[in-house]
Amino acid sequence: MWTQRPDYLIEGNEAHRLLQAKFMSEISGGQVEYRITSSIASNPSGTGRADIVYFNSLTKTVEVYEIKPGSYTPGAINYATGQSQLEGYIQALNSNGQIIHGWQAVRGISLNSYFNTITIPSVEYPDKEIIHHVYEDGLINYYYRKKKTQEKQATASEKVNEQERNYSGLKRIGIFAFGSALFLGAAVLFV
Repeated sequence: MWTQRPDYLIEGNEAHRLLQAKFMSEISGGQVEYRITSSIASNPSGTGRADIVYFNSLTKTVEVYEIKPGSYTPGAINYATGQSQLEGYIQALNSNGQIIHGWQAVRGISLNSYFNTITIPSVEYPDKEIIHHVYEDGLINYYYRKKKTQEKQATASEKVNEQERNYSGLKRIGIFAFGSALFLGAAVLFV
């Protein structure tokens, strides 16, 4: 037991929970933490849970997606481990009789552009946001970054001062226009 959880555990849990919740609220035809029953090489118990599956009725495929930190991107230290886990889930689904006859499990592909655009504010770290990116079919990578700073909001007194400046400019224009109209009116009367 840790007295305080390490950041990688906090971030991993949060990145999964928030992305899965967003997915379930916006996309129909999917499940999260989808239980797979079969002997998966990377899991001695013979079971596992795919982070996200999408049942694509158009292609009759069960698309499998795994959510991984940046250390699982192509060329990174854990890349092969992520690939192995994803392929293990796909092979298990295709051989264990768990999916509907005629359907096939494949790497997630049709939702890559959806996952590639998601930025979620972190709850655990209020000054950070979670960026998601798909570098390869079926693997959704995430990383944390500082939130981009927003323009400073004007205070109420600054807004009042700006309105007064705008009004005083309009007032001068109005006085000039009124004076010009009087002069023209007088000129017309005396002609």
